[in-house]
Amino acid sequence: MVRFCCFEYNDNGIGVDDNTALKSKGLGWQIITSLISQMDAEYEIINENGLGVVLTFPIK
Repeated sequence: MVRFCCFEYNDNGIGVDDNTALKSKGLGWQIITSLISQMDAEYEIINENGLGVVLTFPIK
């Protein structure tokens, strides 16, 4: 049985355009996507009343 951990971050800022985040070539985004890949994680960007990010990864 595989168990998962879900981490959610929200703020009340201006948010971010989904397409902009996915196309970003900045160092910060490269680090984040590299860690997501290493953890076999999935993420979701939510733009409702600010920025929200949900990160789901398996617990090994």
